[in-house]
Amino acid sequence: MIKLRHQQPSLWHRGLAEDIEGLWEPWMRLVDELLEDEQLLDTVYEAQGERYPQSRIRGRMQTPAEVLLRLASSAVKNTPA
Repeated sequence: MIKLRHQQPSLWHRGLAEDIEGLWEPWMRLVDELLEDEQLLDTVYEAQGERYPQSRIRGRMQTPAEVLLRLASSAVKNTPA
């Protein structure tokens, strides 16, 4: 089973977001802006669905497309030049 994104954050998470706003690095803000691109998320979501014939409706939940893109961007950021 595949999800595009995690569910909406709870009120507790929204309050926490205000507290940690100053901890974001510039590259994190750039990635967050890129993840607003629905076409990019849809592309990853579609690719996940093509892995196995019934992966959209059966099996355990896969990592949401948004999370995969965040992990990939973090790995690229941490790769030595």
